[in-house]
Amino acid sequence: MNFKFKSLVAAVALSAVAMSAQAEIDSGSQTNSEIFFSAWNDNVSYTFDLDSALTLNSLVGNDGTVAGNFVSNLPTFAPGTVVYDGALTGFSSTFSSLDGLQWNLAAFDNNGLKRFVSTQDVSVVGSVAVSNLKVNDAASGMSSFTGAINANMIDAPATGTDVYGTALSSEGSAYAGTRGATWGNNLLDTTNVMGATSALGFYARTSLSSGQGNAAPIYANLGLTARTYQDGQGAWRLELAALPAVTAVPEPESYAMMLAGLALLGGVARRRNNKA
Repeated sequence: MNFKFKSLVAAVALSAVAMSAQAEIDSGSQTNSEIFFSAWNDNVSYTFDLDSALTLNSLVGNDGTVAGNFVSNLPTFAPGTVVYDGALTGFSSTFSSLDGLQWNLAAFDNNGLKRFVSTQDVSVVGSVAVSNLKVNDAASGMSSFTGAINANMIDAPATGTDVYGTALSSEGSAYAGTRGATWGNNLLDTTNVMGATSALGFYARTSLSSGQGNAAPIYANLGLTARTYQDGQGAWRLELAALPAVTAVPEPESYAMMLAGLALLGGVARRRNNKA
């Protein structure tokens, strides 16, 4: 076997390994997980691992040791900034219909005080986690889910980057619907329908003490939205973006004052014309 042929065989073997290797939703030793998107119906679920550079800390910063620092040190994004916009690879081949389909987005830290980011149903006002205990259980549930679905995750053949995994409802913890819309009935609804937009909220426990289980957790609206939409070719995509700048709408009184001012100026102009 000549050298060139040996090199070709080796290259093919390495390529095969890269194509079959399983990817993971990296959780940074349970402290700073990658951001992941899940959608499911009654039969199957789909979980997409966003760009590996996007983690919990990308959205909320890395000051995760002192509860009082969480909200004051949250990063801010310029209005209208698109943080992420990517195709949901494999989504259309997983679902033949959107009937009964729900989706959410999350990232977590399952150590120390525990914290997470999650979408929330548009009808929910304020925090979807109403106690420290619920934050604790949700972060633990996210950790358990990602550990299970990681066994089903695959790499993109061309780049070797994390892509997506699917699971049947019979696969238990790997199926996103097992934890579902409330991460184990511990939160208010975190889901939306395809084609809709959700707010992103940040949550953290205020204390390590078990006696603080029923106390209200830290909560902050991140000023970011997650939306699913179809591009011009009909492929489904996910976008994370900062809320656009709000243009002030004049109050009715302002309109009245402006009209009165214009009328006054018109009257002055007429008088000048009459005198001329």
